[in-house]
Amino acid sequence: MDTERQKFKDSFHLPFDNFLEPTDYTDAFGFSTMKKYGNGYASAVGISISKEELTSPRTLKSLNVHVSYGKETPNGLVVSSSSEKIKKLFDPIDLQSNDDYFYDIKDSKFYYKLDRTEAKQILIHIYNQHQKSTRPLRGLFLRAKLVFWRVILFHLIKQFFKITAFLFRIITDSEVSPSIWTWTLSTDRYQQHKTFNQPPVKEGKIIEFLGYKASARSIIFYSYVHFFLFLIFFGLNYKPQILVAIFSNSFITVIYVITTISIFEILVPKLLKFLLNTSTTWFRYTAFKKIKI
Repeated sequence: MDTERQKFKDSFHLPFDNFLEPTDYTDAFGFSTMKKYGNGYASAVGISISKEELTSPRTLKSLNVHVSYGKETPNGLVVSSSSEKIKKLFDPIDLQSNDDYFYDIKDSKFYYKLDRTEAKQILIHIYNQHQKSTRPLRGLFLRAKLVFWRVILFHLIKQFFKITAFLFRIITDSEVSPSIWTWTLSTDRYQQHKTFNQPPVKEGKIIEFLGYKASARSIIFYSYVHFFLFLIFFGLNYKPQILVAIFSNSFITVIYVITTISIFEILVPKLLKFLLNTSTTWFRYTAFKKIKI
């Protein structure tokens, strides 16, 4: 297998045209290489064959290809943050492909779709596609995709997160990190290491209400909701029989209050936490989505 790995890598004749020496993947059949631009930024290209493909009986293996653009740091290449990409829509675009390029592991031949090609030409083609967004006219369609994913959808998710975090703070008095940017994506010699944390939550003050311990803000919000509903019912002269029966009995009233406030305190915060975590996951997906080649 080591011989096959070496033969596969040597087929690309790296380095050439400012592409650096390839770096073997330690956990996959393939390699990565980088092309520097001289301004502190570079593009990283990874070409590999999945374990499933390697173990399949087919000799023609599909190649997993991805290319990313980012800033060089002492720890490797850090993919540009969404805020940078929003401001720089003419930057090279991150791309990925799983079913366009193939390698015949028996004959050591490469294919683009159904056409025979050279390994070097695959790398050149990938890079040219990567550079399309830098062209004013040819990259117009790709930049339109970027505007949708990294401007429109990005900001919608960000505003949804802010509104949910605001409601969470108002209802529960619990603090949540105002920044949705809670993860990083970097490359250590072009291999991705992801760290993702859910929004940290600082719980609010707990008080006792009718013998029931609950969040102080939840009780206040609960009281506001009921007072608001009372004003509406009073203004409309609406008197539901079940509520009249409940509030005419002190014991049943206490049971109602404790039951509803416990449900309110448990379900609403859980729902809001779920929405916070979900919007953060959406944000992560949107911020680093690669467009298919």
